[in-house]
Amino acid sequence: MNLLPLFLGGLAVLNPFIGLILMMFYSSYGIRQIGFSPIRMLLLFLVFPLISLFVMHEIPGVQLMASDAIWAVGLVTVLFLHSLRAGKSLTASFTLAAMLIILYGSARCFVFGNYLTQANEQAISDVTNRFPAIYQRQDMRFYVSVMRYLWPASWTIPQLFSLFAGYILFHNLNGIRFKWSKISFPKYLNYIILAILPLYLATELHQVFVNTLLTLLVLPAIQGFSLMVYWLAKLVSSRVILALLMLLLIPNYILISLLGFTDIWLDFRKLNTTKE
Repeated sequence: MNLLPLFLGGLAVLNPFIGLILMMFYSSYGIRQIGFSPIRMLLLFLVFPLISLFVMHEIPGVQLMASDAIWAVGLVTVLFLHSLRAGKSLTASFTLAAMLIILYGSARCFVFGNYLTQANEQAISDVTNRFPAIYQRQDMRFYVSVMRYLWPASWTIPQLFSLFAGYILFHNLNGIRFKWSKISFPKYLNYIILAILPLYLATELHQVFVNTLLTLLVLPAIQGFSLMVYWLAKLVSSRVILALLMLLLIPNYILISLLGFTDIWLDFRKLNTTKE
């Protein structure tokens, strides 16, 4: 079991989304063990990403995959664990880990921007060449234009939800039952969102602004869904019906995010959560 981070490092190179969930799963086990060290875990985890980086450093795709594993899986997990050991709450530790993913996601676009743009265009080209009749439809052309515009956020947002899935596992496996209705994030998250709004004034930064805003709104969206669960649970006793209602709310991502943004400040549920 102690060598599992070595295997997870290799898996994270191939799939950082699954890699992060499993690293959080492993951490929930490891943190209960005497002598567990997040740094030792990280050193084992880094073996395969660093070998990939140095052996095939001339291949941009391999550089990107290794970088994703190091920053968006290994360091994110260690930051989460270090924050817990420093006395921060589970929610505060999750928020810091999420901020690292968002920061890395932005840096990723600048460092690997040319490669990612080409890869995105190649994927779109392959689909349109394979299904030319579908591409003739106006709605499909709209979806393709959206894909071109939002490709920076298309990686970061799933990685944030991967972290959230791992966070839920960490909660439950450590005997702390995860409760949707009790989620409440620190207020500084709202200040970060407000701080990027001036980017909209620069026309050449509109794409950067939209993609950054969408990724930052993931956490308020989670809190917005948490608030809706809290309210709807008072009206609906069936968990199945409640889950179906939550699924119906997913298309209203922006409205739910605004609800969560407001709740971060006003604390409608009076949870009195300590926000570091």
